[in-house]
Amino acid sequence: MSYTNRFLGLLLAAIFLPSLISAQCETLSIPYSSSVKEGGKLVYQGPQIFGLGWEENGAMAFMVHGVHQSTQTQYSLILVQDMVTDNKIEMLYLDKDVDASYIHDPCSVMERSDVKEKLKKHKIQSSELGVFHATRMYTPYQFKLVVEPTRFACSAGEKVDASKYALNFYRGEEFIKTIGSDVGGEEHLNILGYISSPLEDRLAVIVETQMTACGKDKTFADIAIYGCKVN
Repeated sequence: MSYTNRFLGLLLAAIFLPSLISAQCETLSIPYSSSVKEGGKLVYQGPQIFGLGWEENGAMAFMVHGVHQSTQTQYSLILVQDMVTDNKIEMLYLDKDVDASYIHDPCSVMERSDVKEKLKKHKIQSSELGVFHATRMYTPYQFKLVVEPTRFACSAGEKVDASKYALNFYRGEEFIKTIGSDVGGEEHLNILGYISSPLEDRLAVIVETQMTACGKDKTFADIAIYGCKVN
């Protein structure tokens, strides 16, 4: 091989190798940008979610990146959730001084040794991200929220308005089962969509909530994720 050809080969490798390496890393971005406004002013920006992979027995790993309402500092954390029981079986907070970088390059979190260790521990397959289906469009599976007003106690003498909800699963118009329930904000609840596992007939259904909190942090946006076996 001539010197010129060798030089061209090295040059091409230098150009394309970074993109080939980055292409090996992939996350599933969930289109979620909830915000809370009071008097026309933004008081809270909801977290963003990135799916990181599934485990064949029903667990899903994902990253949540958001801003603490009270301190306005950013945070990123890794969650591994059992989509059979809905229990969170692992949680890993990431370094606060580098949190901001993950929202712009979520793949960079996959290079961390502590993240790799957690995913390996729970046998998460990072190549198996699944597919996100927004429920505002027609999908094979349908979900509805049944909501009723309630109140919860902040202290012995203080209660705040809220909404009690049940998340119901339908196939077409046929009710199949209730897959989760909780208390959310009095103003609104919203089903963002679901992620289908590529390893089994299981979904992770994502619900946006706006809570009324106790103390000085009056409102905040959050998410709840519920597993759903579909066969």
